[in-house]
Amino acid sequence: MPAPSEQEPGRRAPGPWNRLRPRGPRRAAARKLLDRALDLYKADQDAHGVGKVFLQKAKLLEESNALEEAIELLRRPLEWIDPEREPQLFASARYNLLGCLVLAGRHGEAERLLPEVRDLFRVTARPLDRVRLRWAEAGIACELGRPAEAEAAYREVQQQFLELDMDLNAALVALDLAALLAQQGRTQELKTLAVELLAAFKARGIRRESMAVLILFQHACEEERMTAELARQLATLLRERQR
Repeated sequence: MPAPSEQEPGRRAPGPWNRLRPRGPRRAAARKLLDRALDLYKADQDAHGVGKVFLQKAKLLEESNALEEAIELLRRPLEWIDPEREPQLFASARYNLLGCLVLAGRHGEAERLLPEVRDLFRVTARPLDRVRLRWAEAGIACELGRPAEAEAAYREVQQQFLELDMDLNAALVALDLAALLAQQGRTQELKTLAVELLAAFKARGIRRESMAVLILFQHACEEERMTAELARQLATLLRERQR
């Protein structure tokens, strides 16, 4: 499932996987600053500012794994953001809600939101936004029992991230694909995926910390002990190594 802080050069894509990651005391301080900013924007009746703060607060909540709070908060910008005047901000809010629903395992709700987000993205989205949405679609299809659809989407998205030089995201998509292949017992394809992935990233000079995770992935595939849960754990570790 979608991921971290890489982004297309010169672009800033909306979404729960494009985020700053303050920790501990820094996160608490950030929440206090955002609460103060929210009060000021509300006092000025600045709908754009209020909407932006809601999105930023939701990111902090999601980073704290408070996904239900983040989901509730992401519904509130609809009270403040006029989609006619602020189409990009409105689309970001709905996309971020979709992402948090996926992360919370609420895939049925996420799928019901998909048509709206697709329609919004036809007007507002940049190319990278569409790639990220496709990644979310793959995860939803996977969890709702449509493995062939999910596999095709994962492979498409991985290639697109590689073409955008977004190596970390490409590796995370590969681990999503690995979880799917492991569920289906496709051990030989897992071995091939691991070899191809490691070779590609050695050539591209990926960071040493990330390469260590990918080596663990390759070893697990070679030893035929890769599982969906292990793939998810490696994805979490890979995200942590990038923070």
